[in-house]
Amino acid sequence: MPKKAQPYKTIIPAGGVNRDINPEVIPEQQAADVQNIRFLKDGFAQRGGYNTLPSINLENNLPLDSQVVGLVNVNKLGGADLPVQIAFTLDHAYYKDNSTPFNWQIMTQGTLIEDCEDVWTDNADVTTTLRTGTLEYKRGAKAIKISIESNFGVGIAAYENFSAKDLTGDTYLHLWYSYTQGPIAADVLSIRLSEQNAGGGGATYADYNIPAVGIPWQRLLLPLNAPDASNGGTYPDDLNAVLSVSLVVNSDPGTVAINLDDIRTVKVFTGDEDNLVSSAFFPNQSAEKVYITNNKDFPQQWDLDVSSETMFEDITNLSGVFSSAGDTARAVGVYKNYLLLMNTIEGGTDMGQRVRWCDTADATNWTTGKARHRDSIEDNGKLMGGKPIGGSFALYYERAIENMTFIGGYAIFDFKVRVPGLGSPVGLSIQEIPGNQHIFLGTDLGLYTYNGSVVVPLSEGIVKDYINDTLNTKYFDRTFAFVWTENNEYHLWYCNSSSTPDTCIVYNYVNKTHTIYSLPTTAGSVYYEASTVTIDNLSGTINALDGTINDLGSSAFSASAIIGDNSGYVYQIKNATLNDNGSAITAYLETKDFMFGSPERTDRVLKLGYSAKGNSLIVSHSTDEGATWLKNQTQSLTAIYTQYDYFLNKTPKKIRFRFYNNTVSETFAVRWYQPWVIPRVV
Repeated sequence: MPKKAQPYKTIIPAGGVNRDINPEVIPEQQAADVQNIRFLKDGFAQRGGYNTLPSINLENNLPLDSQVVGLVNVNKLGGADLPVQIAFTLDHAYYKDNSTPFNWQIMTQGTLIEDCEDVWTDNADVTTTLRTGTLEYKRGAKAIKISIESNFGVGIAAYENFSAKDLTGDTYLHLWYSYTQGPIAADVLSIRLSEQNAGGGGATYADYNIPAVGIPWQRLLLPLNAPDASNGGTYPDDLNAVLSVSLVVNSDPGTVAINLDDIRTVKVFTGDEDNLVSSAFFPNQSAEKVYITNNKDFPQQWDLDVSSETMFEDITNLSGVFSSAGDTARAVGVYKNYLLLMNTIEGGTDMGQRVRWCDTADATNWTTGKARHRDSIEDNGKLMGGKPIGGSFALYYERAIENMTFIGGYAIFDFKVRVPGLGSPVGLSIQEIPGNQHIFLGTDLGLYTYNGSVVVPLSEGIVKDYINDTLNTKYFDRTFAFVWTENNEYHLWYCNSSSTPDTCIVYNYVNKTHTIYSLPTTAGSVYYEASTVTIDNLSGTINALDGTINDLGSSAFSASAIIGDNSGYVYQIKNATLNDNGSAITAYLETKDFMFGSPERTDRVLKLGYSAKGNSLIVSHSTDEGATWLKNQTQSLTAIYTQYDYFLNKTPKKIRFRFYNNTVSETFAVRWYQPWVIPRVV
């Protein structure tokens, strides 16, 4: 008598991906392969997408000047102010200005020339006014508008005098410019820096031509060493006492009006794509500051004052020990009342196993008091970075983890190797997670946690072999990680098929699952924004939420994630965003390879039942381990979980199923699936 179809079992696919074990023998709740899938407590869903930050790119706020190599979010003491978001490119540093018009403001080390907050002195047939409306300025609260009449001719249109400024240490001229009456061709106008008042040419001066002026604001960065006109000096070496800035008309433009804002000179970073930024916030001193290093340039500091005058600057008095050109540090950290610099070059000598610290609660003192350094004598490779752990600070060498513990007295710290033979080759992979633990990429390219005493492997037999097979070690130094606290996720980004990080291993440290994302990303960070989240306005049910109620209601800010790319764009990732900056997200999950019955008696697979929600998905199956996909069936979905059937009526020796979507502005989630089989009659 023919047998009826029977449900094999209901499978909740919440176990993450397993790329290291034969897909025939992995647990049923795991997936053989995924792309851009986020695992939930009761199933899986397409990951959230991203949009530019700010989401509306007003007046050329983005892209920044070059590839993003660091993103840092700093919470000021007291927590009342919105946290400060900082972006680092190959050349510059920026902070996100949350006031109108929501700009990324440059804060690279340098010298403010003119903030354009007051009118300049204008010459005949020229009128200088202030612009104060929304989008009429780029920094502060005003911008300069210089209106030139048709009969002006050529010469200095307007100027601003100031006390002498030494620009010899800077490398580029920065300003914002646009027009309200034009257009204005390239090289018609220039900015003059002069060592005479009123833009005079009787002393040292340098003119820098302005490219063709557009209506939207444009950021201009011009090399100081290549002026378009000058008195024949050497630049910027001769710009040591600049007294004025002026707008020069080189050829008659007719009746025009140009707008200027935020004129300054800056000293660019000199690193490349391998010189990612390490940062630390040090509040335990007289003035809270953020400190950075990129393993190339002199380590720097910023006092978190977002006024136009403040920029990054060299760490105060560090030149007492960093005395040669090229002196730097690979990583920076904070432990108790001490700022730490790790893996340094000092006086031109590579001190790869050194940790150096400042005097107690005083990052301006590196030579006296409790300021010291310590060089490891163990053969554990170079010191790659570290983080606080419990009452200690964990130092990660290439082949060991050492605890640095405060003991006071002259020695100040005790050092003890807690994990020999295993360290981290990538300092920026070391991240803190709740429960007083670190997650890091280990020497063997496995993922581990460390609690101050022991390490626990996370990826063994799951994605460790996959990382080893796909990570391009030629671009090892471009690897980085961050923790997305809202999702309980650790994100490890590395170069796979590109010289730009394009593969992300995501580990959910609450659900203990791994997944894989694919998108080009060069830097990442948690991102906080103002939130009005309350229990009453949360969507869904309490049981459906990730994290805890305390996580949602303990602060006035909500956490998402931001990433940067090699074109200078910064993006915000949100779970509810359906596209990647307007493009469809390719998301899929492949189940394990099922073998129903036995090799001698293969059962017939009638259908696959599943519960899903969202917009739509494509279900298909493969009998050759995913090499080819058969019967692609598109299923429209609803906003609530609904049961659907995928019929196939096949008798394969093994079979896997795929849930797939690649449609703009769509998403999907799957709660469970259930193969139905007809046992074969013997």
